[in-house]
Amino acid sequence: MTIDWTTWKPRLLYGAFFALAFLFALRQTLPAAALKERLVQEAAAAGWKLDAAEAGPAGVIGLHLGDVTLKDKAGLAIPLDRLDVALRPLPLLLGRASVDLTAALWDGTVRARVDLNGSPQRVELELKHLDLAQAVPLRKAAGLDLAGVATGTGRLSIPAEDRTKASGQVDLQVAGAGLLGGKLGVPGMGGELTVPKLSLGQLVAKLQVAEGKATFEDLSSSGGDATIDGKGLQVTLQPKLQHSPIFGKLAFKIEEAFTAKNENRSFKALLDAGLGSSRGRDGAYRVQLFGTLGSPQAKPQPAGT
Repeated sequence: MTIDWTTWKPRLLYGAFFALAFLFALRQTLPAAALKERLVQEAAAAGWKLDAAEAGPAGVIGLHLGDVTLKDKAGLAIPLDRLDVALRPLPLLLGRASVDLTAALWDGTVRARVDLNGSPQRVELELKHLDLAQAVPLRKAAGLDLAGVATGTGRLSIPAEDRTKASGQVDLQVAGAGLLGGKLGVPGMGGELTVPKLSLGQLVAKLQVAEGKATFEDLSSSGGDATIDGKGLQVTLQPKLQHSPIFGKLAFKIEEAFTAKNENRSFKALLDAGLGSSRGRDGAYRVQLFGTLGSPQAKPQPAGT
């Protein structure tokens, strides 16, 4: 069968022109203000207050918000340079609703692809170059000022009937990881331990999530003033992440070159006074972590146990 292109070529061109004109008109007439209000309502239902200084079209069918602030009921604010929410055209033509979200924050980007139809809900995540020194929520959770640039990916499957029963995997790498100083409460020390600036080098975290329980298959660092090993740590996911219980053991070792410096000797003395019983023959201190992500606690784990 021979196709008469002299007949079909104009038809295909007119069809393509109509489709492009329709999509352009749809984008330009998008009710951005109404969609913004809908996002504000959805955020409020999830316990967040969303404010945005500007709103406009994004992508083929999407909404762009600029100068965004997310604030929870406790007053914790997360500023976003921008937030784009766009429907994916091809799945939409096939009867499925899928959106791409792009947020610019902490000098990096977070991208997510979320399928809105059916259960479980599929979510794909990508993190690029997030500056943890700007991450106020993490600072408040840990009680320490953090350093490092985070990059990673994740794939999650979230049941609609119980969103805490998610499953999937998250891989994260932090270049130049470290602590910029702060205070850490350690039971048995009678107070808080003042932590000096401490580098961790390259930090790797691999999380396996099953039935709402996230287990660290790897949590380790190398090339810094200290090394850590938190393999086996578990977090039981809750609707509010900061309330998620954490449980497991963490080992860390401070390099001798760091503690030999005059300005760090007092830190080493305090560390031995509070955690000396947990120091093994390899020089690593071992602690038992418990509490929640929003309020973690640690107690010495006697050496040899």
